Amino acid sequence: ASGGLLQRRLGLPDATTLILEGLLFTNLLLWEALGGRIAAWKIRLATPHTRVDEKGALQHG
Repeated sequence: ASGGLLQRRLGLPDATTLILEGLLFTNLLLWEALGGRIAAWKIRLATPHTRVDEKGALQHG
């Protein structure tokens, strides 16, 4: 239904609307797949990291 609306209102050919629908669908799939991972990355970046100084002792911060 939305493809027909785009074709009528904007005068787009059928192949163009199919490509647009495919791009939107792919974008939705990627967003759903990466949504949880982005939240995990934000948490990982917000936590303090431990590092080793020159003497080999661990430092926090």
